[in-house]
Amino acid sequence: MRILIADDHPIYAEGLRNLLLSYDYSVDGIVRTGAEAIREALRRRPDVVLMDLNMPEMDGIGATKKIVEQLPETRVIVLTGIEEEESLFRALQAGASGYLLKNLDAEELKRNLEDLASGRTPFSPGLEETLLREFQRGRNAGSGGVPTGEEPLTERQKSILARLAAGRTYKEIGAQLYISERTVKYHIKQIKETLDLDTQAQLISYYHSYLS
Repeated sequence: MRILIADDHPIYAEGLRNLLLSYDYSVDGIVRTGAEAIREALRRRPDVVLMDLNMPEMDGIGATKKIVEQLPETRVIVLTGIEEEESLFRALQAGASGYLLKNLDAEELKRNLEDLASGRTPFSPGLEETLLREFQRGRNAGSGGVPTGEEPLTERQKSILARLAAGRTYKEIGAQLYISERTVKYHIKQIKETLDLDTQAQLISYYHSYLS
């Protein structure tokens, strides 16, 4: 796995680089700004970008969105000290494939990277519960909530939702399933209506709560 580090704290970034190398990961480089992250990602095409949020020139959210749009095969994992719900949801909506906090220990980081390689979405402890609360708010705010009993989603819808939860873009989902991006958007709209949910974060939480 080839990894690009985007973090404007030199000491932390160097320590992270050495840790990743000790686990036999290949580190493509360290960049200090969101704009540099985009440039280097496009040039090097890493498997993973570990993205801080607060950086000069462009923040990690903006850089994540640009990278995911242009490099659908590259996974962006947010690695930050920010635990705010808004940042978590914005990162997922921008296309991040996971959200980790910098207070995790070395073994947790290694395990989360292994999870990513296995197709799972890495989150720091407690953040999946945050997504679940958002999902529950969506249920409580709706008139019917998530249907119970018979499975409400078709196999096609579940396949799309699984890819969405794994951080795939609409364009990439369409390419994998041999359907248009417009059709993917239509299915996402139908899934939201079926489950009585409003946001992508709620959809991802539903997947992890009921389908993964």
